[in-house]
Amino acid sequence: MSLQLTGQMLAVENAKARALLERAIALDPNFAAALATLSLTHSWDVGFAWTNTPGKSVSAALEIAHRAVAADPREASAHAALGAAYLVAGDARNGLDAARRAVDLNPSMCSSISNVSKNSAMSSIDTNRPRSQLTAITHHRYFRRSRHSPQRVRK
Repeated sequence: MSLQLTGQMLAVENAKARALLERAIALDPNFAAALATLSLTHSWDVGFAWTNTPGKSVSAALEIAHRAVAADPREASAHAALGAAYLVAGDARNGLDAARRAVDLNPSMCSSISNVSKNSAMSSIDTNRPRSQLTAITHHRYFRRSRHSPQRVRK
């Protein structure tokens, strides 16, 4: 249910999903996938400007994502959530490392591939060359690995 709510990408649904995830985590504090998704709800609060306290949301996203990775280091969604948390925290280099780890664990995870691209672009932004950033995103080796990459979709 929480995944259905978060998939709607609305502030109200995000808050409802967070409440459900917190209940699940109360039952199993080491449920890495639930921790990862809970972390994402805080990252989305910042990314979509759904919060009046972005600093608090960033801290929560990072802390919960670290808990998810600690709970299960082989859970790709935990590393993806950590990458997203670092991205909203403005730490693209660590975000890139976390997103790459998520892709290494699950090469088909679209959100991880997207986070690799975003963090890669953010870590090497050159405001004088915006087209080069778009090229970096669309041609990143992790993005090309996906069966949904632009090169394959056009065929």
